[in-house]
Amino acid sequence: MYRPEKRFFTEQDFEDMGWRGNPIHAIAFGPGTDELSLDIDYVFKCEPPATKAGHQTFWVSPATLVFENVGDLTMKSNARAALTILGLERKEIKETRFPGKVWRWRLVCSEGEWGFCATGYRQFIRRPPELVGTARLAPMERGGYDLSCPNR
Repeated sequence: MYRPEKRFFTEQDFEDMGWRGNPIHAIAFGPGTDELSLDIDYVFKCEPPATKAGHQTFWVSPATLVFENVGDLTMKSNARAALTILGLERKEIKETRFPGKVWRWRLVCSEGEWGFCATGYRQFIRRPPELVGTARLAPMERGGYDLSCPNR
């Protein structure tokens, strides 16, 4: 049984997190002003095959990833309906609209990429991880679409 240390993450956890292979199930602008919300399956850990003939398994939870104070959004896509995250990168930029740090984010998906500025993110793990055979939970396993995420 795998249990993460916490259920709520922020940009301060960025260096310890990874989103490679995380499917995106839903996208919304909101719930707050200038927020971009993603309903994802977050892969916490990959387990090696139990036998030579076996397959890798994954500890996966449904989660909501919300970027805060989003601006300058650009999207490039090959027009597929599915999105799978390959990587999330950030670079600090100088910006005077917001106090504190502002980042230029690059969300790379197998189907295209998004670029935007944001002051940070919060990610809420909606349920404890389940050990499954793929990095994608079935709709019944994840409880449908959900973009709920508490504030800090």
